[in-house]
Amino acid sequence: MDCSAAQDLVLTKEIIYRTVGSTVELVCPIISARAISWLGPPSYQEYAVGTDIFPEVSNQVAVSETAADKKSILLIHRFRKDNSGDYKCTDGIDKKEFSLINKRNPSNLVISNKTDDKTTTVEGKEHNLECRVTSGQPGGNITWSTDGVVVARNEPSFVIHRLTPNRSDNGKIFECEAFNSDGEKILEASVRIEVFYIPKITFSPSQTITVKEGEDTQLICINDGNDPDTTTVWKIQRTETIISNNDTLKFKRVKRTDAGLYICMVQTKAGVYKENAKVVVQYAPTIDIQYVPTERKMKCIPSGVPDRYVYKDWEHTTEYNDHIRFLPITKEGNNAILTIPKHETGKDHQRDRGLYICRASNNISSSDGMFVVKKYNLNFKGKPYFASSTENIQFGAYLKTAMIKIHFVSVPEYNSYDVYKNESRFTGYNESLHRNMNLTDTVYGKNVSVKGNIISLQIQIDTLDDFNLYKVVVKNAEGSSHHTIQLVSASAPYMPIILQTSAKQTQIFVLWKPGFDGGYLQWFTVEYKEIGETYWNNQITNSSNVIVIGGLKPTTRYLIRVFATNIIADSNRTKEILIQTDEYAIAETFHSVHIVVILSLVIIIAVLLVAGMGLYVQNDDSILPMINRDVDVMSSEHTSTSSDNDIVSSEYLDDGYEQPHTTLVVTDQVKDEHVYLNTKKESNYENTIPFENIACGHACDYLDDSLSDKRNALDDHEYLNLNNDVNDFNVKNERVTQCFINPRMNEAEYINLSLNQ
Repeated sequence: MDCSAAQDLVLTKEIIYRTVGSTVELVCPIISARAISWLGPPSYQEYAVGTDIFPEVSNQVAVSETAADKKSILLIHRFRKDNSGDYKCTDGIDKKEFSLINKRNPSNLVISNKTDDKTTTVEGKEHNLECRVTSGQPGGNITWSTDGVVVARNEPSFVIHRLTPNRSDNGKIFECEAFNSDGEKILEASVRIEVFYIPKITFSPSQTITVKEGEDTQLICINDGNDPDTTTVWKIQRTETIISNNDTLKFKRVKRTDAGLYICMVQTKAGVYKENAKVVVQYAPTIDIQYVPTERKMKCIPSGVPDRYVYKDWEHTTEYNDHIRFLPITKEGNNAILTIPKHETGKDHQRDRGLYICRASNNISSSDGMFVVKKYNLNFKGKPYFASSTENIQFGAYLKTAMIKIHFVSVPEYNSYDVYKNESRFTGYNESLHRNMNLTDTVYGKNVSVKGNIISLQIQIDTLDDFNLYKVVVKNAEGSSHHTIQLVSASAPYMPIILQTSAKQTQIFVLWKPGFDGGYLQWFTVEYKEIGETYWNNQITNSSNVIVIGGLKPTTRYLIRVFATNIIADSNRTKEILIQTDEYAIAETFHSVHIVVILSLVIIIAVLLVAGMGLYVQNDDSILPMINRDVDVMSSEHTSTSSDNDIVSSEYLDDGYEQPHTTLVVTDQVKDEHVYLNTKKESNYENTIPFENIACGHACDYLDDSLSDKRNALDDHEYLNLNNDVNDFNVKNERVTQCFINPRMNEAEYINLSLNQ
């Protein structure tokens, strides 16, 4: 005999349920040459040895053997309650135990805390659902379920379900079901749970109302509880006096003494809850600002009733109302004081010019809103300073004309300037000057618009020595300032990165992230072809990062790739993207044809009417072609402009004056399609952008991102006018020899991290 099987027999006790009056067979699994002994209740009394039955039980049981393997069988003729108990068979070494139990179905199913088929509870408070049976052997399982899902299963005679109800549990039916040992449902009962909400108290028109003295107003206390017997009262907080027995608190010709906190108290079956509301009775102040030049101090003096004020920080803006910075206030009595910080360098700094704004409120709205606004224009003279949009590093191409642009502000107006190359006076340039321009400048860390001047120096690059340091000294009646610019060799643009493609029946939308422009204006070529075709189609766009390709075939797979071009060379091409256009929509086709037919009929009728009136149409061919004229999806005004201002902007954060020039040189670009530079800033375009929303979805972002470029619009136009060969995107650009000045220090410094739209 298998020893492991024998061990199982010793350890396993079989439980058998039988009804009274049934015949029971207990089969001993032990196969042995020794005689099998049977013992049973009470207290393992001996019933039989082999086939010999003891007289005490001979009229109740019999012993037989199975025909196949000769296993011993104890047969109980008619099962009685007193036959219940423990049985055992053994050959003296191995044994097998049985527990014979009188089978009775459960009865008397009871749900605790149930009233009229429901039980009540409060939102957010733990509640127990209890269910039990009082009799039955065996009881089987007893469960709680709701919506057909069992939520609790427990002992044969008792089950509990603990829940923290929320509002969605209100009205749910929970069922308690009892099953016998055969899995048959014997008993069931149900209860509906009623959840009383903890009311959320809100106010109309708002929790804080501001009213001018003498006006009428009211406050309504709103609660979202579900107790129909809710009561609401209003109290004055300072006295706890009840002033209203309903949810509306009315004020007639409000007085200043009516200002304060009021309590709305809501009493429900879920409990008593209260919330405060505030009534503000005030009138707006007027503001006067005084400036003390010797102390660089401004005083904001409000006057109103009540004479208690809240201030926002002083705001400093440009003359174009561009925000520069917030400056903290100092309270001096009831006034707000601003002391304009002095610069550590001790230099006279024109970046302190502009508008200074005081905002004060006594919690009463006015024509300015909740805060009354007063502006003071602070304007004083100083030496010229260079705007941050003057790039420390500018680019040129060997054997071509380079252009150095200097943006500066001068009050009073400048009277002269000088140019130095390697500290020697330099005159080998042509100049152009633009006054009173809207320039971009970084003032105290903010890119803002200021009024200034642009000097453009055109320098012919004939030798490598022309790639050099150029110092520009600008003078006015208050003194002079200088700025050093490094002219370096330009390169081909960096490879763009495709961010998203999506398709319709005959169109494909492509969105990409531009790379560094190599120092010149770059444009982009999107190439596409059907799978299996040899030659690529292409579209060229001045847009910085988006295009819609039209006229495609429905349900067709296309390959897409993008590369950038400037006057130096092309960038690497991106990896090819596979995309398939959608199926052709018959309904849309019918609709389009229908519109074209109607438009054609209208035009024909119009032509006939004109002819009938004897009018002469100068050019008949000018009418019909307008019907099918392609609409250019992308505006040419969305030309991408790249700037390296961000690379050196930190040099302007302190005082805006000349800083030691930063050496950052460009040589050549190593082309590798598989090199991607990660940036720290996440782009929103990493997410899916629906095709239908491309026009609206990017328009605002484009205007915001390109604002600083638009402010330099004249700068850009001037560059285009002087370099016509750069702007002709339909003419293949001449490849020029790359001039290697120094090895590239850090490629990542040339990546434009903004995604212009």
